[in-house]
Amino acid sequence: EYTRKFYHPADRQWEELIANDMGRVKALSSWKAKIRQDWSDLEIREVQTRTLDGETFTEFGDQQSELSVGSEVQVQAQIHLGRLEPQDVAVQVYFGHVDSSGRIKDGQIAEMTYEQDTLDPQRVASFSGTIPCRISGRHGYALRILPQHEDLIESYEPGLILWESGR
Repeated sequence: EYTRKFYHPADRQWEELIANDMGRVKALSSWKAKIRQDWSDLEIREVQTRTLDGETFTEFGDQQSELSVGSEVQVQAQIHLGRLEPQDVAVQVYFGHVDSSGRIKDGQIAEMTYEQDTLDPQRVASFSGTIPCRISGRHGYALRILPQHEDLIESYEPGLILWESGR
């Protein structure tokens, strides 16, 4: 079963990557070089959070906001992409229970989605996502950005990640 679950898919993917004189391997290699060169242009400009009723919160921890279990928090971020394209990045919300030292414990990931046609002339794009409120207690979140490409097996492989600062 292990062979069928892992080795066979890996073998199929390898065959697809090396087809056509290794065209997809070469394209992925070029993309990785571009990502490494342009990664420093990325910037998380603004983050807004609001409940589904539209009430805006700027900082959960500072305002002692109370949310009911089962509710959701919408997160919207303005990301300066520089020379990158929206499809080059995965914008995520890392969220979870916060311990007494202010650290997120047993964090989870919520993917954020690029809001089509929001890339402005200054190369700032909007991404949005939702955090579910599953349990009671003190919670926190932070945004992060990882490289994203259809042929990239693992997002961490290029060794690039941008965390939101200040939360």
